[in-house]
Amino acid sequence: MVYFDPYLSRFDYRAGALDIDPAIVDRLLSAGTLDGPPELILVSHGHWDHLADVPQLLARPGWADATIRTIGTETVRNLLIGMGMSDTRRKNFIAASGGEDLDFGAYRVQVVRSLHSQSKGYGFFAPGVRVTPPPPPQTTTDLVEGGTLAYQVSFADRLKVLFFGGTNFVERELEGLRPDVVMVCMTDFTSLHAYLERLLTVLDAPRYVVPVHHDDMVTKFDSPQLPQTVDGTAASRLREVIRALRLPTRVIEPRHLQAFTL
Repeated sequence: MVYFDPYLSRFDYRAGALDIDPAIVDRLLSAGTLDGPPELILVSHGHWDHLADVPQLLARPGWADATIRTIGTETVRNLLIGMGMSDTRRKNFIAASGGEDLDFGAYRVQVVRSLHSQSKGYGFFAPGVRVTPPPPPQTTTDLVEGGTLAYQVSFADRLKVLFFGGTNFVERELEGLRPDVVMVCMTDFTSLHAYLERLLTVLDAPRYVVPVHHDDMVTKFDSPQLPQTVDGTAASRLREVIRALRLPTRVIEPRHLQAFTL
């Protein structure tokens, strides 16, 4: 089992504090909407909506005897140490920078150098790196980006899935990848040139694309309003580009905490 950017607490980031929900993991496990422990946690970058819940997943008492490896940048490693990652979990952290091709037996993980989303002003929240472990982070701004990675996970000859944690990419780093499924981040990309067109073209028309990173990130999983927080235009914008490029790619619209089978 592999987790990617497992952000579960969904706290109100506008307040600034890291208001991590210490009971969310057990609630989701009890409800059957989360399975665990994972063998591997893939972290794209250090921001709160990607990293904040990783420490409590690694520290969960019921998983203490499980080997859980984490892959991320050196900044992610240092942030996790600052957030209390144990020596045992630290030994199983794999620091990556892009280009790694890792064999885990049942699956293969290719680490891809990538880029963070860029807003209309061409910047992004909380840039920076951490070259040493910081004091325990208290606010969302303490969790800096620290470089962004994407991951292609291949399951034997059956399926290749490409995960992005930011609405951006390095085109030349994707050349030669032929994923079957792409998790396409759909935050604002108006500052980027032909974001969707370039992505779908360089990946040679993947079989499926799944829009992600396109809800309000604060509404709790048990709220009946959760489906209404999803940007309903994300899937339609993907379909428009697919039609314009005359690709056979299909769009899968995900639902929170609901599995889908390919």
